[in-house]
Amino acid sequence: MNEWKEIEISDTLDSDESSNQAEKSPNRIQQLAEIKFNEFIQQSPHLNEVRSRHQQVLVASGLQPESHVLQQNPDMALKWFVDELNGEFITDGLELPMHGMTIDSIKLETTQLDDGHVLGRLRLESENGPLERTFPIPTESIRNVSFVNGLLRLRW
Repeated sequence: MNEWKEIEISDTLDSDESSNQAEKSPNRIQQLAEIKFNEFIQQSPHLNEVRSRHQQVLVASGLQPESHVLQQNPDMALKWFVDELNGEFITDGLELPMHGMTIDSIKLETTQLDDGHVLGRLRLESENGPLERTFPIPTESIRNVSFVNGLLRLRW
C-alpha cells in the first residue's frame, strides 16, 4: 500500500496566483476522447435518467462511477470530483468552495501509485461528520494549495 503525504495549505495567495485569479479555463477535460464519449452517451436518451441516478448515488457515496472508463480517461474522475464539490477548473488547477470551513478542518494528501499516476485525497472535518474524497491529479504533483476567503485552490 502506498503511503499518503500531507500537503501544507497556506492562507495566502502566491504572486502569480493572485494575478491569474480571474482567468478560468476548462483544463485538459475538454479532450477529444471525452467529447466522443459524451456524444456516444447522448445517443442513448432513454438511459440518461438511469445513468444520472446511478452516478448521483455513486458520487454521493464517495465512489467513482464508470470505473472502466476511468482507467482509460482519469480526467473524468477529476471532473466528477470537482462537480460534486461545486468547484471549477482554473488555468493551472482547480478551486473548491469551502465556505464555513477552517484551514484546520481541511487536510490534503497525495500518493503515487505503482503505475505512476498520482492521487490526491481531500479530508474535511465538520460538525456534520467527516468527508473524504480521492481524486486523480493530472500532473506529477500539486505545486501550491491555498485557502483564502472560503476557496480552496489547488495549483499544479
